[in-house]
Amino acid sequence: MKIADIIENSYKTLRSGGVLLYPTDTIWGIGADIRIQAANTQVFNIKERDLSNPLIYLVSSVEMLKNYTVDLHPRIETLLFYHNRPLTLIHKANKEVPDWAKSDDSTIAFRVTSDAFCRRVIEKLGRPISSTSANISGEKVPSNYAEISEKIITRVDGIANPYPNKKGKVNPSVIAKYDEEGQLIVLRE
Repeated sequence: MKIADIIENSYKTLRSGGVLLYPTDTIWGIGADIRIQAANTQVFNIKERDLSNPLIYLVSSVEMLKNYTVDLHPRIETLLFYHNRPLTLIHKANKEVPDWAKSDDSTIAFRVTSDAFCRRVIEKLGRPISSTSANISGEKVPSNYAEISEKIITRVDGIANPYPNKKGKVNPSVIAKYDEEGQLIVLRE
């Protein structure tokens, strides 16, 4: 199947409220359209994950990130450019982010994805998608598509596999946030 067809099928799955299994810039993930609460709740159900453990949301660009946050640090683009690993940052969410997707302190974790396929799907959808590892909570994170459990594969609504033989990185992203003084605090290495 051509990449363009895989992108179109992924878009249709997300747009219709489905959960998608897809590669990211870090690990294989499952996720849904940020605007569809039921689909994101299904992500938790598929993973057998506690609802108190928030999801990360992927955006295609810093420009998209700006559409969903307030008080974005002025050096964000420099930080993302020079950081040597994928970086998820916790930001103050704006009114475009549904209340159910925000943490208790009105923040949300966003990452500008560096994966070209993932970026194209998000651009086509026109808004962020949730992302969490494609494994049952507590089980090993798969390093490639072949290692994803049948339990996950049978529970999702769509599968995007543009890189069938590619080994993924099994390191999740670094998670950080800026404090009130503008200093970067690393929450997960």
